Amino acid sequence: MTLAMLVLASTLLVGCASESTSGEESAALASFRAEMSAEAEAQDAEIAQLERAGFTNLNTSGTVYSKFLDQGDANYTDCGYSRGVCSVIEVVAINGCSSLYVEANIENSNGVVIDWANDSVQNLGAGDHAVMHFTSFESGAARIQMSEVNCR
Repeated sequence: MTLAMLVLASTLLVGCASESTSGEESAALASFRAEMSAEAEAQDAEIAQLERAGFTNLNTSGTVYSKFLDQGDANYTDCGYSRGVCSVIEVVAINGCSSLYVEANIENSNGVVIDWANDSVQNLGAGDHAVMHFTSFESGAARIQMSEVNCR
């Protein structure tokens, strides 16, 4: 359950609880609020741990975090090409993604987009990690800039 869904459910329950005088319903609401709070705290702790490990937020909703990997990093895998420029990122789906699609612009040293690359991964559970590759065969490729991230 996403944090937004939990907040909405809590708001709806608060409205319902104000009309009810049942102690049983009040106890259920208190239990639900405690569960929501615990889930939010656990998610905040997970994000803080990722940020300490060098991950940054990859999308505007804060549900996908990433970091670039270098040869020698534990989760690094080679792109499998003998030529071209390859960037490898590790991603983490905070709430899970049945489908994660990432697209990147490849820029030259002047910041001009000269190519693009994409990668996708399926069925990431909450907190799952995956490795994604972005390759360009353009001569002059100097850096990569993520341009689109879709987590469904």
